[in-house]
Amino acid sequence: MRVTSAHTPAGALFSLSGFRVFGLNPAAQPPPPVAGLAVERAHDDARQANVSWLAPPAPLSLYLVRYGVAATALGEADLYHSFQVDGRETSVRIRALSVGVEYLFVVDALNEAGRTVGTQLVRA
Repeated sequence: MRVTSAHTPAGALFSLSGFRVFGLNPAAQPPPPVAGLAVERAHDDARQANVSWLAPPAPLSLYLVRYGVAATALGEADLYHSFQVDGRETSVRIRALSVGVEYLFVVDALNEAGRTVGTQLVRA
């Protein structure tokens, strides 16, 4: 992997942060889809929601919790927001929602073999 800086504004030094490289392990099996997805908006603060799911049979690298407010005409969700959750966890509390707005949530599973896109879409 090589990163080259062609230009930095005002002659500043080049820096890089949070750079991650993902690859595929052909010997590994893709993760199973996430099951048991549940979302509950907090009763005391509707800007928050608890998102949880069942633990998979094998450990994962991480989960990608995607959420958004719009659905396309074809019924597909435009889930523009996301949280990365460590593969040892099975829940996350999202504290960035708008009051009075219904959101759509889905959880993807990731391991060294790739990503399995979530199939269970939950409204909350």
